[in-house]
Amino acid sequence: MAINMPVPGPKEPGGKADGEEGNASDLINELVRLVGRLGEHPILKESGLGLTEWSFLKTVAASPGLGGGQIAGRLGVTPQRSTQISSTLAESGYLTIAPSADDTRRKLLTITPKGKSTADAIDARLTELFQHAFPDVPKSIVNTSRNIRKLLKAVSPAPKEAVSPPAKKA
Repeated sequence: MAINMPVPGPKEPGGKADGEEGNASDLINELVRLVGRLGEHPILKESGLGLTEWSFLKTVAASPGLGGGQIAGRLGVTPQRSTQISSTLAESGYLTIAPSADDTRRKLLTITPKGKSTADAIDARLTELFQHAFPDVPKSIVNTSRNIRKLLKAVSPAPKEAVSPPAKKA
């Protein structure tokens, strides 16, 4: 499928001209703007998923059997929001929620075939969109953004996690 997308001019309002150097805060600002626009893009809207829901599915697919609290930590959402998202996705058939064998209070999340095919379809369309718009962007940009995330995590205070009492033996 060919995607027709207008290519931004040399300078967008409030932006820097091509070739003009920016700093880390400029990069973060641009990424926030990009993520905001991506959440409104038809690729996601047509799927019926929001950006957080899509990211949630991708996280569950990459690490099956995680609990909602672990996913909340990875996505930077509250445990309550994670519970809301997982419930909505389960009701829509995108993932399953099952009690842990070790602790029945802990719920483990697993992506369903419908969830995987939806996430894969969104990934494919986003990949096509960005490869079309930016054919020479090196793949190292993903590694750079991951390194920024790791750096931010390393210098941020550790989130307070709820401590659960030991599981009762039956």
